[in-house]
Amino acid sequence: MVPEGALPVAGADMVAVPLRGRVHAGKATEPENLDELGKTVMVPRFLLEADPDSYACESEGDCMDKVYPEGCIIVISPNKEPQNGSVAVVTIDGSDAVMRRMYRTPNTLVLSPDSHNPEHKDIVITSDDDHTVTFGGKVVWFQAKEEME
Repeated sequence: MVPEGALPVAGADMVAVPLRGRVHAGKATEPENLDELGKTVMVPRFLLEADPDSYACESEGDCMDKVYPEGCIIVISPNKEPQNGSVAVVTIDGSDAVMRRMYRTPNTLVLSPDSHNPEHKDIVITSDDDHTVTFGGKVVWFQAKEEME
């Protein structure tokens, strides 16, 4: 499915990737299952050449609105390891999925919002905490909602 009015990347060969629902970019909440919805979106081919398992989600919330406006389509590479400063999709304790800028030290993981809304705070998890963090992947591309209308 190509969103109506979507603009292709100039000069880029486009291919379809699965659209798996929404990823929350706000307060941690129960996530929608990231199962394939039977829908696809068109993205530049080079993204799939770099990681054939890449998939797309729609951004929901405003905690990343300085870089990813709410409603934009983001492409997530599940096989690329997020580095310090990367935007990652993270599941906490198997039930909370968020998209945040990630920073790691030897004993601490900080998931930081990049938002115009000052109410969003860092999620800080230390090695002493009893939490299981699972990385869903690294955000590698996005298409703003306004460009799809």
